Amino acid sequence: MSNAELLKKRIERERLARKQAEEILEKKSLELYAANEKLQLLNLELEKAVEKRTAELKSAKIAAEKAQLAEKEFLAKMSHEIRTPLNAVVGMANLLHTTSLNDIQEEYVDDIKYAADVLMGLISDVLDISKIEAGELALNESEFDLRESLNALVRTLDYKARENDNELVVFIDHQVPELILADKNVINQILLNLIGNALKFTTKGTISINVNVLIDGEGNSQLQFEIIDTGKGIEPEKLASIFEKYQQENKAIKVEYGGTGLGLSICKELVQLHGGKIWAESKVGEGSTFSFTVKVAPIMGNKGEGNEEVVDYNNQLGGKILVVEDSYLNLKYLLTLLNSWEVDYDVAYDGEEAVKLCAKEQYQLIFMDMQMPKMNGYDATKNIRNFSVLNSETPIVALTASALLEDQRAAEYAGVNSHLIKPFSPGQLKRVISQYANYQDKDNKKKTSKQGKFNDEEWQVLSEYFDGDTEHARIVVESFMSSNKENMKLMADYLDNNEFDSVTALMHKCKPSLAMVGLRELSNLAAEIESLLKSNKNNKAIELIDDFLPKLNKDLPRVEQFYQKLKNE
Repeated sequence: MSNAELLKKRIERERLARKQAEEILEKKSLELYAANEKLQLLNLELEKAVEKRTAELKSAKIAAEKAQLAEKEFLAKMSHEIRTPLNAVVGMANLLHTTSLNDIQEEYVDDIKYAADVLMGLISDVLDISKIEAGELALNESEFDLRESLNALVRTLDYKARENDNELVVFIDHQVPELILADKNVINQILLNLIGNALKFTTKGTISINVNVLIDGEGNSQLQFEIIDTGKGIEPEKLASIFEKYQQENKAIKVEYGGTGLGLSICKELVQLHGGKIWAESKVGEGSTFSFTVKVAPIMGNKGEGNEEVVDYNNQLGGKILVVEDSYLNLKYLLTLLNSWEVDYDVAYDGEEAVKLCAKEQYQLIFMDMQMPKMNGYDATKNIRNFSVLNSETPIVALTASALLEDQRAAEYAGVNSHLIKPFSPGQLKRVISQYANYQDKDNKKKTSKQGKFNDEEWQVLSEYFDGDTEHARIVVESFMSSNKENMKLMADYLDNNEFDSVTALMHKCKPSLAMVGLRELSNLAAEIESLLKSNKNNKAIELIDDFLPKLNKDLPRVEQFYQKLKNE
């Protein structure tokens, strides 16, 4: 075969090979195109699925938030609805216990009181854990005497200890400061839970409460508490889970001792809230030791001689306190205290007047009522913080009859430094002035009345709100009696005109004054009416007002009797 023929065959083979390659390439291109189309379709379906899932998650999140809010509102409502009749049950049981009873009747009354205490504990546990989970529990630190507080706590538990022939022993190391800065209520609640548990599981034994100081590597101080019992002990495999929610050592514990299994979980949350940790050690048949630490700040200096705090607030720097308050009775109470301590002050009767005064003079401390006409305390505080050259940094303490967390947060957002809940005691007012104003203490011992002719309820009011000062109490009670008739006339006018916002404001102002003249039940009823009106439950509020007015008229003779005793003291 010639060279020409060979070349021709070679060219033909290459042509066929190229043709086959092109056919394969075209086929693969078509397959790739189809695959790409399929991929795009899958991507589109995936995007739609993601969008749908995102929408579902968003909807689920909104539903969960609504459910959480509904749960919070339900718990708050149930707390109030259950506690109100339960308080009545406890109160009537206590009153019944003071009457002449035979042995069987006394046993029945004791059973009622025990059952009510258990029920109150269950309610408190559930509400506490819900508040913690919602992040609504915050520390409220103040100065207090730990030894005094712990001794008082042990005294209240002593009767429970004696029921099972137990002994309570307290040891506080000498290095523990006399005064500490911490949340007294939080520490007391932790101790109540742990000591209560120790008493529950110990019979004919000893419960020791030890307190020591721990110093970390950076020089920060902590207090370590140990609650040591000689009770039944805890099985080793159960120790790791006892601080979890709804956990108890075994089913027999729940059957025999009751409870929710929330107590130790609440203790753990509260300890962590106070910057500490909690743990337990135990041996079956020998007892248990529950230990926890909390971060505290020692307060330098000692209290006065004896147990009475003796303070005279005489300002050596010549500064003033501004009192912003529109309630005549509340203002009378507060100014009487300031006058007795020789405090220099100015008064504003509404927020507008307070703003004007703050533009003219610098104050060391401002007490700000939050509910006032013209300009409320929230707006007045914002105005002072934003526009007052002289008082933009001046400490502002909110005077409020509301203990609701949302109201306190709103006040803090406006710019207040702390809160003084009405009705407050002279001691609480003293501590606030000591904390924020430049006042020096000096001897100013005042005479306090003895109980004498005052009944227990009157003496409790006199001691709690007036430090036993009968002259101060007389001024306030007299002011209440003179203003009450006008307040009730205003309420009738507001109701006739369906001015429910005005009724709400009036009830808000009545709460502390009713408590300060000894009408605590009516003060609580006023708070309930205010709450219903704020929730637009006007019909239910009117029903309670129909109960409120006759009860007030019925109780006024008690106030008059109290007033006459004060006059003759």
